Amino acid sequence: MTSSHVRLSSPGTTKQSLSKRPTRRNRPAILSGEAGLLRVIEKTVLNRHVDAPKLKELLEMHGHLVRSRARASFVEALATLQTELPVLAERGMIELKDGRTYTYALWEDIGEIITPILARHGFVLMFRVQRDKEGVSVTGNLGHRDGHSEESCLHLPADLSGQKNAVQAVGSSVSYGKRYVAQALLNLVSRGEDDDGTKAVSETPLADDQLAELEEIIDRTSADRERLLAYLEIQSLDCLPAARFEAAKAALLVREAAQ
Repeated sequence: MTSSHVRLSSPGTTKQSLSKRPTRRNRPAILSGEAGLLRVIEKTVLNRHVDAPKLKELLEMHGHLVRSRARASFVEALATLQTELPVLAERGMIELKDGRTYTYALWEDIGEIITPILARHGFVLMFRVQRDKEGVSVTGNLGHRDGHSEESCLHLPADLSGQKNAVQAVGSSVSYGKRYVAQALLNLVSRGEDDDGTKAVSETPLADDQLAELEEIIDRTSADRERLLAYLEIQSLDCLPAARFEAAKAALLVREAAQ
């Protein structure tokens, strides 16, 4: 009985050449992500004939990848952090000329509550204060351990209310700025300690001087009145409760600082 033979290789093919063919085991892995990009950069740097523009492009790609990863980590951590932030009690009180009052959260209360929560999630909140002839600028920087940070800035005139001296006026404006910058960066919510018992007080309309101040800021900054009213969820400024005066003023001043 004649046995048949099957040719496994073409003429001239040797075992050595067959062994050099890529197999599933020795085939180069497809690199992806930051690790793969670093390998490419390493090989490019070690090449004595390195193309400088190509290397620059690779380094820029790596920088973009690192920044994107850091921002994604920042957003994820901030989302978790915000679930742990409590509603802040408004222990501060301002009495208006007509005898009415409105409340606000004190900065010392805000700082004491948020600092340990920020630390648990790898955040730090820092402030930078600058003075000029028109007042003070308070800039808050919310940084995360993975490298990404966000900033918010508020420019304020010196607070001369209540017969304050020059130093007290600046200190009051800085405290005000820290409160509202922190609220903007962290989406903090505050509520009067006795809201349930004083709902009528919290709905007291603006005093004439408060309304005039908001109107002056709107004119000075050319603010979009309709957008402001929609943001405040009111039909007109004279419907704004006195308790929300600071929030409306801060929104307008933030716009002015961004111009």
